[in-house]
Amino acid sequence: MLALPAGAYAAARNFVGANLALGMKAYKNQVKEIQPREETPVNCDEGQTTAGRGGPLVYKLQPSLALKHRRLHAEEDKTQSFAIIAPGTGEIVGVDHDRFHLSVRGRFNRHYTKASGTLRFTGSFRGPDPNAQYEGQLIQYHNCDSGTVAWHVHLFQYRAE
Repeated sequence: MLALPAGAYAAARNFVGANLALGMKAYKNQVKEIQPREETPVNCDEGQTTAGRGGPLVYKLQPSLALKHRRLHAEEDKTQSFAIIAPGTGEIVGVDHDRFHLSVRGRFNRHYTKASGTLRFTGSFRGPDPNAQYEGQLIQYHNCDSGTVAWHVHLFQYRAE
């Protein structure tokens, strides 16, 4: 008789690709997190930046998104918070928020080993300040839109949680 370790029941399925990563619950067809890659370009009123310039983007879906007929469709309004730091003293003087909308659509193959689809970001994002007084200074970019970006992912590994 074979016995599985206790952690095997809590394992997750991870899918990775050039533009997106997905985390699914083990043994269930439910997406629990979406992680768009930081390099996704977005065009804004102030110019072009990338969606993850202000920090890594990981969206935990509460509750997990159940797939119907192997299809994924998530529409999420998100907010990222950033500390406002005084350039001279380095003190935190306030908090600013980037508000944006994420739309992800896709479909898995029959064996749930690959998926593909599209994603789109609209809203506000952090990016490098073209008039920066010091290196690494970020500003808020407004009315940003990534356009429709194609993504492809494949099953990468199981991870015990």
